[in-house]
Amino acid sequence: MLGDYDITKGRTYQYFEGKPLYPFGYELSYTTFNYTDINIHENGEAVSISFNVKNAGQRDGDEVSQVYVKLPETGQIMPLKQLKGFQRTTLKKNESKKIEIKILKEQLRYWDE
Repeated sequence: MLGDYDITKGRTYQYFEGKPLYPFGYELSYTTFNYTDINIHENGEAVSISFNVKNAGQRDGDEVSQVYVKLPETGQIMPLKQLKGFQRTTLKKNESKKIEIKILKEQLRYWDE
């Protein structure tokens, strides 16, 4: 519907249920990256997500690792997912690094009347 900018109708990634034509970062790299050993642990006021990322391609490159969160169902309209953390990493070809992204627990709160 022309002029309907209601974001809860799939106008942003947070509410979009389909498959994007071009996902974030599509074709912006000349190499490929693999993720392994994904772990989630709680540290007092934060939640930490750690993993290994490896440049599995033939060229050096940068990878932007992203953490998306889906909040529990509440009966109200909620985003399907939200970007809560990211980290850019430069990796030489065949290089691996352990990455840790911390998300403060206050970022995981939502208002429920």
